[in-house]
Amino acid sequence: MIRAVLFDFYDTLARIGEGVADSRRRIAEACAVDLDRFQVQWRDSLAARTIGGLGSLEDELRSMLRALEIECREELLRELAEGDRSAWIEGVRLYDDTIPTLQALRERGFALGLVSNCTSQTMAVIHAHGLDQYFDARVLSCEVGIAKPDPGIFLVACERLGVEPASCLFVADGADGELDTAHTLGMVAVLVEHEDQRRARVRSNGHDARIGSLHELLESPYL
Repeated sequence: MIRAVLFDFYDTLARIGEGVADSRRRIAEACAVDLDRFQVQWRDSLAARTIGGLGSLEDELRSMLRALEIECREELLRELAEGDRSAWIEGVRLYDDTIPTLQALRERGFALGLVSNCTSQTMAVIHAHGLDQYFDARVLSCEVGIAKPDPGIFLVACERLGVEPASCLFVADGADGELDTAHTLGMVAVLVEHEDQRRARVRSNGHDARIGSLHELLESPYL
């Protein structure tokens, strides 16, 4: 019997728009660094940033710039970090059926959890879109230091929700083998494929069900 529904965030509940990448150009220009060189640092540091290994966003920017032998004033660093957070808030769009689906599931009595591989900017996005009120547990890789497909991040969510993995259904776009891990733990693994979803990183090999929108989840025989 399913007691809890867990969700991935990006390409599941929300879509990252082009405006987010524009922020990197503004940071490079403000620090007089070549954009391509800065982009390399951004990509190379992604794994560390995803598990919070570099500290705050200000710390992350400082680390990337120092790797390029650029020293940036602390005041400017704070301004750039705040600008980047704003770019993420403005650039991330929730799918139209995200809030209605979360509301419907809560009304049915399901516990809800968010399990996301993400960097620190996502915390501001979640707050700005008012998503905190819908989740009983929020497990972000940048906060807990564990990233999917490591089963540990799922187990943290289960512990916080007070449920066993076999009582959970996990909905995601399938990136990085996340659905495979959920299935191995005994969760019902549901692949969601939105029309405008990025799919280049989808690597899960199996799932228990496929949906084309979050609204379809409400009709799932597993719930």
